[in-house]
Amino acid sequence: EAEITSPQPGDRVSGAIPILGSANVENFGFYKLEIASIQSVNWRTIQAGREIKNNEVLIEWDTSTLQAGDYILRLVVTLSDETILPDCRVPITILPPEE
Repeated sequence: EAEITSPQPGDRVSGAIPILGSANVENFGFYKLEIASIQSVNWRTIQAGREIKNNEVLIEWDTSTLQAGDYILRLVVTLSDETILPDCRVPITILPPEE
């Protein structure tokens, strides 16, 4: 399975947040966690790994490196034979850093 369990769709986040999820499939190769502005299709990788994850922290992510706005968080899992599975997408809003 390829799943982001936190944040949830529509969550408003700021500062450092844990991204929780699973990247656990038969013939697992690697996963990528990516972010893109809702107005763009320019995906930026924020984390990649070759270890299976099962409902655990994928990354402690500092959202303050991005401008406030609406984004889509995407988890992509690739099999060992390089087959790319359907991705998991979660829309979120990044708020300005708290002063």
